[in-house]
Amino acid sequence: MALKSDYNASQTEQELKNAVEAIGHKIVEYMHYAGETFIINARQQPGDHAQGFYKDDTGALRKSVQYLIFHDGELIESSESENSIANRSEVQELIKPGCFQLIGIAGMNYASIVESKGFNVITNQQMICFDELDGYMKRLELEKDLNMTGSSQEIRPKK
Repeated sequence: MALKSDYNASQTEQELKNAVEAIGHKIVEYMHYAGETFIINARQQPGDHAQGFYKDDTGALRKSVQYLIFHDGELIESSESENSIANRSEVQELIKPGCFQLIGIAGMNYASIVESKGFNVITNQQMICFDELDGYMKRLELEKDLNMTGSSQEIRPKK
């Protein structure tokens, strides 16, 4: 009695492609959540705070804060700011092909001066964003493990 394979290479290839695409969508979703949190935290800092938060008289610096998500060097999502076009040109040298990137920026040219005087513009928010992304990627790994074992439990990022 001969064994006959019902293996379908094109079906397997399509399933792998779909899985990679699903993971990519989830990474972008998590970067979106982390980016939105970054924006909210940066823009809602209290003015003239004892911990070193700056007072933004015109609101321009807080309104210039933005995040951008790149995949393979292409912009795929961004938040809006009053400096969106200028911010995109400022980050061009940071963009790398072959990966996902979440870039947060304070778009006013004096943001680094404010930070150098000991005030927080986006440094604290950057650290929070790193922690959130780390947690999201661990959830993605856990979700992958659960899917491989047949569990249908869905894990959603914190909002």
